[in-house]
Amino acid sequence: KNAKIDSKYWNYDLGGNGWGNNELQNYQSDAVKMDGSGNLVITTNKLVNNKKSFCLYGYCKYSSARILTKGKLAFKYGKIEARIKMPKGSGTWPAFWMLGRNISETGWPKCGEIDIVEAVGNDPSWVSFALHGPEYSGGSNIGRSFINRDSLSSSFHRYGILWTPGEISWTFDGEVMQTVNKSFIGDKTWVFDTPQFILLNVAMGGTLGGEI
Repeated sequence: KNAKIDSKYWNYDLGGNGWGNNELQNYQSDAVKMDGSGNLVITTNKLVNNKKSFCLYGYCKYSSARILTKGKLAFKYGKIEARIKMPKGSGTWPAFWMLGRNISETGWPKCGEIDIVEAVGNDPSWVSFALHGPEYSGGSNIGRSFINRDSLSSSFHRYGILWTPGEISWTFDGEVMQTVNKSFIGDKTWVFDTPQFILLNVAMGGTLGGEI
């Protein structure tokens, strides 16, 4: 219990710079641990009288974690899936996603981003997935969302992709919910035939997380 993540596969993203989305959290290594039962747990906390970590808006008011396999593990095609129980609470913005391994050379969004799932505590049954690429990033991403019957924090669900050359399908509890391929995006540039690394995080607030 309380074991650290396996450094053979995972790195920490650290700090509180807003991460391009006006997020309010400081990412800390002590906010992610194993629970002793095979689950990886990210914990968000409200920081009281914090005078150590600094965010764009002053001393950070929240702590959380973001981990990634960059530089250690990357994938090209296959089935990528995780069992996740989403956090409760308004303002939470959890995500299980991927970025192109070539991000340092090409920058974002040319590297490609696959959002396997994003969720928000302010709309606890909302499931979202998307692709971001050169001509379809941010608010103009290519994706889909739907409303699940129950809150995503009430039980574990399986979120995944089936990734083949020129095509990506998103799955929810094993069922294909959406398929996007080269022909689907028309004259836009397909950048999803190169390796990508995995990220797991819970942001607080920001452009999608909203009011905490």
